[in-house]
Formats: sequence, C-alpha cells, structure tokens
Amino acid sequence: MPGGRFREVYYWDSYFTMLGLAESGHWDKISDMVDNFAYELDTWGHIPNGNRSYYLSRSQPPFFSLMVELLATHDSEALKKYRPQMEKEYAYWMEGADALQAGEANKRVVKLEDGSLLNRYWDDRDTPRPESWLDDITTAKATLTARQPKSTAICALRRPQAGTSVPAGWTIRKSWAPSAPPVLCRWI
Repeated sequence: MPGGRFREVYYWDSYFTMLGLAESGHWDKISDMVDNFAYELDTWGHIPNGNRSYYLSRSQPPFFSLMVELLATHDSEALKKYRPQMEKEYAYWMEGADALQAGEANKRVVKLEDGSLLNRYWDDRDTPRPESWLDDITTAKATLTARQPKSTAICALRRPQAGTSVPAGWTIRKSWAPSAPPVLCRWI
C-alpha cells in the first residue's frame, strides 16, 4: 500500500516497494508480486494504474521489465519465464505505431516528424475520473467564463487528458482553474 493511505496496489509504486524488499532479502514476496502483475498482463493485456476496476482504462509507466530484471538478480529463470508478459506490455504501449505517419498519434504512441516514436500516457475513457469525479467536474465548471470557449471545459472533462495526469504523478486541483484545462490539453 503506497504510504499506507490507499488500500490497493498501484503499479509503479510497487517497483519501489520491491527495491526495499530486495534490500531486506524478501525475494519470495518480490516473486509473488511479479506473478500478480504477470497475471494482470495475461488477463487485461496491460497492468492497470491500480487494482480497482475503474483503473482498467489506463496504466502507469511500464515498470514490469524492471521488476523482472530485479527478480532475475536472484532467479536466473525470471527473464525467460516472464518474457511473454514483457512482450505483451511492450505491445500495449506500442499499439498502432506501425500505421502512424509523421506527426500522428494513436493512444499511447506518437510518431514525431523525424520518424522517432515516443510513448505518452493515455486513458481509453473520455469521462471524468471515477475516483475524482467531483474534482474533475468542479475544475471543468470553473473554466466556464465569458473569455473561454465551452470546449475548454469539455477538454477538462475528457479523461484522456485528466486521467493521464494520474500516471504522470500529477494531481489535478480546482485551484489550477481557469488556466489548467488548456494547459493540460497542450501538455498531454
């Protein structure tokens, strides 16, 4: 549990927990955690942001291969055992990359003008985040002023923008309004 505040598992926090477990020699716990994340990859094709159903539409930075690499320092078969799941996670982050033209994006991958590929955070849902619904609605409503177009508020409500702030480690606050939504749309 991250910081003891949340009663659930969060993806990337777990890697740092594993580093502490490794220092303490708790390789059995690390192995169990990697098994659990491999199960999520086999079940959903990605590791969700956290272990609640409403997180199924987004992930966090891809740490699974680092988790496996850590386990492999103690278990020589780990890389071979978890290769299929590492490939699944790679496929999730690179989905649609082959069809992109320069300057285009598809979900979690963007093709730059020079042909380079970059990954980005993405949420498949375009609704306010269930875990922060009221905050998202309040932020969006705060953007509705005479000087701002209605589309600004719609942008604030779209979870592919707001929801992507979560895996990036950003916390959306209503104090960001009214400038937050255009900034979020540009940054993300």
